Amino acid sequence: MSQVKNLPYKDRLIKLGLPTLVYRRSRGDMIELFKIVYDIYDKNTVPDLRPAISSITRGHNKKLFKPFSNKNVRKKFSTVRTIEI
Repeated sequence: MSQVKNLPYKDRLIKLGLPTLVYRRSRGDMIELFKIVYDIYDKNTVPDLRPAISSITRGHNKKLFKPFSNKNVRKKFSTVRTIEI
């Protein structure tokens, strides 16, 4: 393990066979959004997500409306980040 400690981040990921932190975060966000959309969580504890108004859903009816925000804080919420993905 001491050999890995001194390697740069990308080399450590390759040696250990791990995905990047960015990938792990986006994957976690998508899993959480899936659980919200498919009612796995209690409806009283999750954010209110509205379905997209557009009739073009490209093969599924779970397309979500992305709320508009002037503030950068709101743009960083996990549900807003994940809807873009």
